Amino acid sequence: MKQTTLLVTLVATMTLPAGGCAPGAIPSHLRPHLYDHAPAVLLEPIGDGDLLKGWSTDDEKVLCAELEASELHQRVVKIAVLRGAGLKLAAIKLQAGEWSTGRFSLRSLHEDALRVMQVAFDGAVQCDHLDLWAAVAWRGEDGETWHWPLFSLSTWRESYHRARAASGSAQDLLARVSLIRYDPLLLDYVLDPAERVPEAITLPMPNLDATGGITGETTRSICEAMRAGSPASNTVAITLDDGPHPVITPLILRVLQEANVRATFFLVGEKILQYPQLFRDIVTAGQEVGNHTFTHRRLTRLTPAAIRAELYETTRLMMRLGAPPCRIMRPPGGDFDEAALKVCCEQRLLPVFWTRNTGDWKGRPVREVVRSALQDVRPGDVILLHQGGPDCVPALGEILAGLKAMGLQPGCVGDILPGAPLFTGNARQVLAQLRANRCLVNE
Repeated sequence: MKQTTLLVTLVATMTLPAGGCAPGAIPSHLRPHLYDHAPAVLLEPIGDGDLLKGWSTDDEKVLCAELEASELHQRVVKIAVLRGAGLKLAAIKLQAGEWSTGRFSLRSLHEDALRVMQVAFDGAVQCDHLDLWAAVAWRGEDGETWHWPLFSLSTWRESYHRARAASGSAQDLLARVSLIRYDPLLLDYVLDPAERVPEAITLPMPNLDATGGITGETTRSICEAMRAGSPASNTVAITLDDGPHPVITPLILRVLQEANVRATFFLVGEKILQYPQLFRDIVTAGQEVGNHTFTHRRLTRLTPAAIRAELYETTRLMMRLGAPPCRIMRPPGGDFDEAALKVCCEQRLLPVFWTRNTGDWKGRPVREVVRSALQDVRPGDVILLHQGGPDCVPALGEILAGLKAMGLQPGCVGDILPGAPLFTGNARQVLAQLRANRCLVNE
């Protein structure tokens, strides 16, 4: 329920638990801060360990010094630089709110965004790609602190330089650089609400506990699920769970582009909401996308109404951002039961499992991940990978090269779906087939 707490406390139209606040439900001692200062709960300092991520330490130190000299309005809390696929990618996290006044100001936020891009792209490090976000600390009912982005952008150096070469204001430049995400919570507390907002995504976090009216096609009785594809295709499906992920997603896209491979990304709705430009980059690159629920909660722990909301809101967000209707899904952790299968059936989503579990999420060495993917691999297999730490990038490259060396074609789920031996029947029958083939990790 950790994710539920986070979502409920951040929806601006809902009553929040103790310690939270939202317009229309603001504790009396916080009301004077509306449109002046962000409430103190949103300005609690972000504790994020070391300032430097430690991936490319020398580059991170240089960026740190240059950002300090640029006199940003907001505090820098994390700097990460990763080298891979011939690229240098940076991720920079700011504490949302002016650190001198405690105010949320669009003007200050825009100025900081431009200064950070200038440092990242024109400074000594010469980054190729930048992920930037301004976040707040949010403490759940269990005491665990989450960092929630109120602002985010993702862009390449070429896009930044093209935007800067054109005439216009700072806001015009931002609008040309990236699809920027503004959380409605930020806009509720900005000092300067009249400040013009560039082209942006400002969709609020859906209330996942208030979507019980989503019913789908409840009369549909035939269900399907997939573990492997057609062996006649000579193709092995590459599937990448979780994300979009700052820094990692752009690198994965570059590896796939250089290998001329179309893979399947099973994506988490709240991550799409946080980083909409990264999602658009995946779609624009021609990659296949699948539904991995909105909050990555285990489906066997949810009610049917909650499962419907998790899947429906993710598909709806994908379509709002320009993707075609989603037709495939993967349950987080492979945790699945009859109730979840029935909801997938209602929403015409095909559950897709896997035949090759690389175990990369455990932090295994690259060579072990590659061996798990390639040993005894056959046409129609489905390889499970994750958008996790930096090691997933070289592992993906080696897996693609290894498959091609074996005479197999890496591809997406859609490539192996025609003629695939699907599990078919009513919900109970399909679940029995999944169980017999050891697809259900919760059993």
